[in-house]
Formats: sequence, structure tokens, C-alpha cells
Amino acid sequence: MAESEHIAILKQGAGPWNRWREEHPEVQPQLAGADLRGTVLVGANLAGADLQGARLGKRNSWAPTSREPICAKPKSWPRVWSE
Repeated sequence: MAESEHIAILKQGAGPWNRWREEHPEVQPQLAGADLRGTVLVGANLAGADLQGARLGKRNSWAPTSREPICAKPKSWPRVWSE
């Protein structure tokens, strides 16, 4: 079962999470069953974390926070030659 303290720290972002991991190297983060959808996990050190059953998908948790698609279709194609 997920530890509420671990979830709260992770939801603060990769910086606070990684600092906490460095200060507590003996702790195996317990995130099993946690709903982490919408949490930005980019750069977070999740090595050794128990993520069994954790909800990571549907909200693109691993992508940057921008709502822009990574590869968007341009609104209009540029003209390559003139007519």
C-alpha cells in the first residue's frame, strides 16, 4: 500500500522528491496502488520504488506539463513556391 507521505513528496515535483531520496537512501518508496495520474514524473528518481498497481496513465504522466502535443500538425502549411 502506498505511503501518503511518499505520494505527497512526489506530487511536489522531481526536485523535492530527488532531494528527499538523497536524504533517505535507506527508504524504499511505497507507491503501490497510488493514483499518480497528472503527476509530472519527468526527472524523478523512481529507482527501487514499489509502483505495483500505481495508476500512471490516461493523463500522460511522463510528458511535460504543456498541453501542446509533442508533434502538432501546423495550422497551415507554408508555401514552398509561389504561383
